[in-house]
Amino acid sequence: MASMRKSATMLDRIRILGAGFTKGEFELYNFDRLSSPELATGFLSHKENDQVFRRILNGTHQKFILEDKWVTQGFLDKCGLPVPFAYGLYHPQFGRSYDGEGLCEEKDFARVFAAFGSKKVVFKPRGGRQGRHIVVAKIVLDDQKKAIAVERKGERISLSNFLAELPDDASKHYGGGYHGWIVQGYIEQHESVSRIYPGTVNTVRLVTFLSSENKVDYHFAIIRLGRDGQLADNWSAGGISVDIDLNCGILGKGILKPKYGGRVLSEHPNSGVRFCGLQLPFWGEILNICANAALQFSGVRSIGWDIAISKNGPLIVEANAEWDLAMVQAHSSRGYLNPEVRSELSKFGATFTDRLPTVTQALFRLGKRRFLSSRFGKYLLS
Repeated sequence: MASMRKSATMLDRIRILGAGFTKGEFELYNFDRLSSPELATGFLSHKENDQVFRRILNGTHQKFILEDKWVTQGFLDKCGLPVPFAYGLYHPQFGRSYDGEGLCEEKDFARVFAAFGSKKVVFKPRGGRQGRHIVVAKIVLDDQKKAIAVERKGERISLSNFLAELPDDASKHYGGGYHGWIVQGYIEQHESVSRIYPGTVNTVRLVTFLSSENKVDYHFAIIRLGRDGQLADNWSAGGISVDIDLNCGILGKGILKPKYGGRVLSEHPNSGVRFCGLQLPFWGEILNICANAALQFSGVRSIGWDIAISKNGPLIVEANAEWDLAMVQAHSSRGYLNPEVRSELSKFGATFTDRLPTVTQALFRLGKRRFLSSRFGKYLLS
């Protein structure tokens, strides 16, 4: 009997992997614990997300506005939506501050910050992804209000040296077309969020969906918590993804990405604060702000909004047309593709099977996949 059960589990695994899921997804979504392997079809695979969901729902050129974080910041600001304060865009040639002057060299920083004094700021790549290359520092002015230095990680260096050390490859994403660094004021987060973990700005990821009737629905909500050794809260860099009850903003369990241990958590491993059961502040405002923002992008039906909760309320940090499916879907025991979502997606022509392939079909697909990823297969396709 034990051998038959082991064989059945192996065949189920073959069928699920043959449906297009990766080994990483099989582990993350706990497919080995499903009461029936067919329940795996309730989950949207990375392959179908990339080839079907994004292409149909977010395929218009409007998505490029969201890729350019500088343009997104200015657009949302003009729409009257709350965003972090930005001093400008730094670049040796293309830099511009909000006063319309250049922000290209040290003297320009002195001009801009003369009105603000020494400030803690964030340098964020205009076209960055997954929190990479974010730099937190403090611009320090002398008595004549000239920017003379930057404090970073407890050390003080000249501003010119700091600017020269910003990584050259920070603009490589999205084809390398977005140049420069957005210089934003550092967000002092709400006490209730900071108490969970104060080392990073912890952001809510709220996924909105613009329906066929142009009404905004909320499909997922999590909060990302940073951990010691990180500058950002990103799940891909070892942060914690914590489920949020969409109805009330109460936190549930947290999950680490499998490559960082895959543990399920109820309290923060560094601060020791139990977050499961805590109520986020301003939850109604967060929902309203994201709904209003989603209506500004009718050509991008599904958007993942990153919201920081400051002392004075929520701020839209950025928006993502290519939001991290695994980070939010990992909290669902049934997956994204429930009957209501399937019905709505089908109205746009995005349809997904509710049946796994047979073992024979799955083996053929897996063999084909392995061949195409081989050196010889790539050679034939080149």
